[in-house]
Amino acid sequence: MTQLQEVEETRLSNLKLLHGTVNGFGGPTSKNFAKGLNIEASLLSRIYGKEVPIDAALTGQIEKALSLPTGWLSTDQTFWLSVLPTELAIIKAYVSLSEPAKSHIAGIIEQLPRGAI
Repeated sequence: MTQLQEVEETRLSNLKLLHGTVNGFGGPTSKNFAKGLNIEASLLSRIYGKEVPIDAALTGQIEKALSLPTGWLSTDQTFWLSVLPTELAIIKAYVSLSEPAKSHIAGIIEQLPRGAI
């Protein structure tokens, strides 16, 4: 497998991961999920069927539509599959904090002994 094929596989895996975790978007062939990505449902189906690769332009479009940072879709995100619901709740709460609060928490975490978390 070439490096480009590996990146495209990563993007596809991450897209499927998002599809299963983005609230209100339904099943794998959902028209609503495609609509949320600003693409046609038929294109989403062809992407899932590996008939159409998720190229750089489509990657950017999807990341923008879902307010993801640039490069998120191209980076392995499978660790999210092992996150427990309680941990996910903590992450969601952290994301909603103000920047000063996040900075304060980061300072506390930096003081912890290595391997403590």
